[in-house]
Amino acid sequence: MIRVDSTVTATLIHEPSDSSLLWDAVRVMVRLLRQADKLGSGALSWLSMPLEFSPKVPK
Repeated sequence: MIRVDSTVTATLIHEPSDSSLLWDAVRVMVRLLRQADKLGSGALSWLSMPLEFSPKVPK
């Protein structure tokens, strides 16, 4: 026997768009590269630049 329970609640989570998914991927990759750079030689100087792009999320 399998029992399933599901609950639906209202949230303020936006539907993912192509630009927001791409931005999330870039943000995570930069974070991982910064972590790897701290473990390595520190040769990735461009990682010190701040990320300033923020996708517009529809309301």
